[in-house]
Amino acid sequence: MSRVVEEADVDGHACWRMTDTVSMAFGTQTDAFDCDKSTLLPVQRNAEGMGTMNLAYADDAVTG
Repeated sequence: MSRVVEEADVDGHACWRMTDTVSMAFGTQTDAFDCDKSTLLPVQRNAEGMGTMNLAYADDAVTG
């Protein structure tokens, strides 16, 4: 497993992006999570591997 933390821009939002990558016998899985750089509130999460998951966070809802 490896983890990378880097600065990112999501639709004009300054974010921290944390990306975890896991390599296993049946393939590689990647999970990227973006949080607001100043408040650390979640902005989005995208995961790929055996399936795909895309979530978007708002003040009143999580969609995906």
